Order: sequence, then structure tokens, then C-alpha cells
Amino acid sequence: MRFEQEPCTHCRKPLHPAEDDVVVCPDCGAPMHRACWQAEGGCPFAASHGSYLWQPSAAAPEPPPAFDPQRNLGVVCPICGTNQPKQARVCGVCGCNFDLYQAAVRAATEQRSEEQPREPDAAGQLPVPPFLPPPARPQRAAFFVNGRYLSPEDQIDGVTLDDAATHIRGTYAGISRYFSKFERNRVLGWNWAGFFFAPFWLFYRKLYRFALPLAALLLIFTFATLNMSARFSASINPAYTHIGEAMEAAQAAASEEENKAAQAQLSAASKEFYASLRANRVYLLLQAGIWLLPAVATALFGDHLLRRKVWGDVALANAAVEGDEQESRQIRQAVLLRSGGTSFLSVLGWMLCYNFLPALVMQFAEFIMG
Repeated sequence: MRFEQEPCTHCRKPLHPAEDDVVVCPDCGAPMHRACWQAEGGCPFAASHGSYLWQPSAAAPEPPPAFDPQRNLGVVCPICGTNQPKQARVCGVCGCNFDLYQAAVRAATEQRSEEQPREPDAAGQLPVPPFLPPPARPQRAAFFVNGRYLSPEDQIDGVTLDDAATHIRGTYAGISRYFSKFERNRVLGWNWAGFFFAPFWLFYRKLYRFALPLAALLLIFTFATLNMSARFSASINPAYTHIGEAMEAAQAAASEEENKAAQAQLSAASKEFYASLRANRVYLLLQAGIWLLPAVATALFGDHLLRRKVWGDVALANAAVEGDEQESRQIRQAVLLRSGGTSFLSVLGWMLCYNFLPALVMQFAEFIMG
């Protein structure tokens, strides 16, 4: 038979298939006694499966031992320093290609040798070429946005992502939307925060050159339309009151006649309400326009205005840098932090001013005239 007199791969005793219970490994074909298989816990060449195949002869080559990085010395990766098998061409940890790395080192050595030609010294010996450190491992980009990677050193017209993040006081990923808009450098855009919260967004972003004139315009309009606002309130408040009374009467109606009377009262109050709106349509159109136009303007030009502020403040910070490098870096960062960021205090101040200043002026005028 095929395994007659072949040594057991565990105990090395000759096999007699006619008498012994022989087991064959399904992966490499190595024969052994069933008792040896059970004692070994499987095939003794399990670590070499895939590269070793048992040969039925006494001179069959032994399977190559499995590579142990703790005991065997193979190829040391020049990037991460891990011990790899000798036949490996690519590091299994960091992915370094050994052939490409050696080619890059040779090219750098030749370039350095050409730039610094070696001349023999007094003893006629050539100096040893300078040691070339391994190429630096490329740093990973900060984040992925708009189909590409951005790093803190990426620049747009001389302003780095790090400067923009310091000025806006956000993370790199948080300002990616602004940075991509800055890169396009479009005068017209669309900012939803500026549309819904103008002029609060301008105060929040410290765009005071545009927020203060807009706030002054809104206050002037408010003072100019105080009489119209008083007439509108005097005509619309009774209509609200009558609608509320009609709804309460409809809920408290106990009979069909009372319900019909309440419905008629509600219809009359609704007509009174719409008549008040029509009578004050000029004031309502002015009120909508004075808020809608600044909101649309802020939404269209807000990103461009913010870009101008960031670039201008970075230019001022660069102009303030002089002297020691460490001290200059601190001064530059302080200038960016002071001029950039956000301001909740100015938003709160504008809210208080707009909500209470007209009422205080009205009360003061009534006190003087009364």
C-alpha cells in the first residue's frame, strides 16, 4: 500500500496500514497513527499548511519552519522597525515597499554625492558620504472634505487652514465648510444663518463694520414708524380680543342657537381682523421689507464679508510679528484670537437695545410732553 513502511510523522515508527489505524492530514497529506493524531491534537505541520506538501519517501524534505519574529531575524522595516520574513517585499504593518525605499535612498545618496563631491584628504582617503536619514513618514491630512484631504498647512492666498481655524475658533473639520467657500472666493453665496438671524449673525461674527450700520438703519426705521406701529396695535388688538371671545363662546355653547350665534360672532371678528390688516398693509409691507432685504443681503454677501475679515486680520497679525520666533508666534496667535472668534455679548447688547430702546424713548417723550 501507499503508506507501507512510511514513518509516522509524530512517533517516526513505520506504518502498517493493514494492521495500524492510519490517519491522513487532509491539508498536506502527512500520514500518522490515529493515536498520534489525537496526542498531537492535529497535524504537526499545521503552521506550514499552504506551503508544505508531504512526500511519500524517507528522504522527503522537512517542512520549512514557520517564521517567528521573536526568534528569527528577517528583514527589518526601515519605517516602522518591525521584523519581517526574508522573502517579504512589503511590510505587513505599515505597507512600506522595501524595493522602492531602497531605490529612493540610493537616488538621494547619489544626489547628495553630486551636490557635495568627495575629494581625497591629505592621506588620500575619500571621506565617508554623509548619513542620510530615512525619508520622513508622510503625515496624515487633518480631514477629508469635498473629495480631497486638507491639512493645517494648506493655504488659500497666503492664509493657512490653521490660521483660519485660530481666527474662527473652531476645529479643522468644523471650519471645512467655510474653508471650501473661501477657496472658491465668490462674492455671492448663500448663508442660511445670515438669512434667518441678520443682523445677529453679523454681530456674532464680529463684522461690526456692517452690523452697526444695519442696526442703525433698523433703529431709525423703528423710530420713524412708531406712530404707524401704535395705530396698527390699536386696530389689531381689539380684533384679537373679539376673536378670543367668539372662540370662548363657541366652546361654551350649550344649544344649536348659541353655537350659531358664536359662529357669527367669530366670523365678524375674523372680518374685523382682515380689515385691520388691509388698513395697515403699507406698514406691514415696510416692516417685512426692512427685515427681508437685510436678511437676503447678509445671506448673499455674509461668507464673502467673513473671508475679507479673516484675510485682513491675518495680515494684521503677520505685520505685528517681529523679534524672537517664539515671542512672535505668541503675539500673532494673540492678535488672531482677539480679532477673531465670536461675540455673544454683542448679540445680547443688540437684542436689549432693539427691544427696549424704542419703548424707553417713547416713555421719555410722553414724560417731556406730558
